[in-house]
Amino acid sequence: FLMSAGEELPKRIFAHGWWLVEGHKISKSLGNVIDPFVAVEKLGVDPFRYILFRETPFGEDGNLTRESVLNRVNGELVNEIGNLYSRVVSMANKYTEGGVEKTDAIPLAEEYAKLTEEVLGNYQKLVEDFKFHKALEETLRLAEFLNRYIDQTKPWELNKEGKTETLKGVLYLLTDGLRILTHLLFPFMPTSMEKALKMLGLEEFENLGGLKPLSLKTPHRVGKKENLFRRITEEDLTFIVKVEEKPKEEKMEQKPEGVEYIEFADFQRVVLKVGEIVRIEEIPKAKKLYKLTVDLGEEKPRTIVAGIKPYYSPEELKGKKVIVVANLKPKKLMGIESQGMLLAANDGENFSLLTVEKSVKNGTRVS
Repeated sequence: FLMSAGEELPKRIFAHGWWLVEGHKISKSLGNVIDPFVAVEKLGVDPFRYILFRETPFGEDGNLTRESVLNRVNGELVNEIGNLYSRVVSMANKYTEGGVEKTDAIPLAEEYAKLTEEVLGNYQKLVEDFKFHKALEETLRLAEFLNRYIDQTKPWELNKEGKTETLKGVLYLLTDGLRILTHLLFPFMPTSMEKALKMLGLEEFENLGGLKPLSLKTPHRVGKKENLFRRITEEDLTFIVKVEEKPKEEKMEQKPEGVEYIEFADFQRVVLKVGEIVRIEEIPKAKKLYKLTVDLGEEKPRTIVAGIKPYYSPEELKGKKVIVVANLKPKKLMGIESQGMLLAANDGENFSLLTVEKSVKNGTRVS
């Protein structure tokens, strides 16, 4: 038709995949058709947009389930993103009367700048390649860093101890990080990010290509806290119809003996990363423990105390890639603060640290 009309043919054609609902094809006979107007009414336009982009690789089939929607909205939008904005704006208003000022005392500034530049570069390329779900994964890396940064720097303690310059530096980095996060999320959730921009005290969006970390102009003043996203319940998801499974499929869903199921949201809370053991030290009077220095791609390597001495020599461990539980609460062992845990398998006869098949960057998240 285009050729007969003398029109230029497109160089690329994109075809979307199919949507499944709870693993089933959408069908009138099954009664599982999704009404988008009802979905928007129950979830809101922006959360629904986010779910569609986040849940399905562009061009491939997607599966919309109540569990996945709950995890995306409550786990990522409410807990990881919305709560982050609320905490930062609240702390700025509480500790510095809303003022944000750049100082020379900004903890982990180099690590933040390095990660942010990497996220911005990856994001740009992924969007150009129409890999929107991957672009959102990169964006969540920045949100994860900022959430962890709050726990590491403890602004409430800095305020209590009167460390004003460091507190100002921490609040500056967090506000700058949210400025960039807002720009990355804007194409996917424009209305919510316009509200977020106002919370941060900013008037207009910048050119994405010109964004640089630690470039927020100061003195600056943030706005008032608002709730960006609403937590949802199962009652909000009745528009996602669960089709009754056939009896022969029920056997597949039976829980294996001795297995206790957890919710997917619980699994998402565990952050697993690839690390490299760069140093091994003996611990006096410890028969089973090594003091390990592990590079997780952060500004400083972590110290991890591991009970693997009976199974590995220092020579076997040096340079070994391992899988680390990176968000485990630090714990003192033999007087040493251990900042993570290595994953291993032990069948009673053989003990093996978990590793990766191919060499990947230190700090790569395992999912």
